[in-house]
Amino acid sequence: MAYVFTQVFTGREKWIKLTKAIKEQVLQRMISSLSTLAGENRVQLIAIGQIDGKVPRAVDAEYYVTWSVPINELTSYIVRHFQESEWNEYFELVNIGGKALTIPQFAEVILRE
Repeated sequence: MAYVFTQVFTGREKWIKLTKAIKEQVLQRMISSLSTLAGENRVQLIAIGQIDGKVPRAVDAEYYVTWSVPINELTSYIVRHFQESEWNEYFELVNIGGKALTIPQFAEVILRE
């Protein structure tokens, strides 16, 4: 199974103060950078969107993106591309990752603890 990598993020004050034109430039750099990874079949975008704050116990963040990567080492490419696009300057970012498991595999792991 693949390694799943999720990022949750919220705009920093620096992002909020930018003009729409500058925000579009920052977003374009990030999209261009990550499109390269997807084009090389290193990562697969599963979903991206705004976090529904009405979900019980939702994280305190505004947005999320979830990736599938063949091995966990490739998450470093995603992190690097976010850094190169200056995304980290404008957003508070939390990274979460783990191997995708089947239900029986998950049961085995959780019962082992």
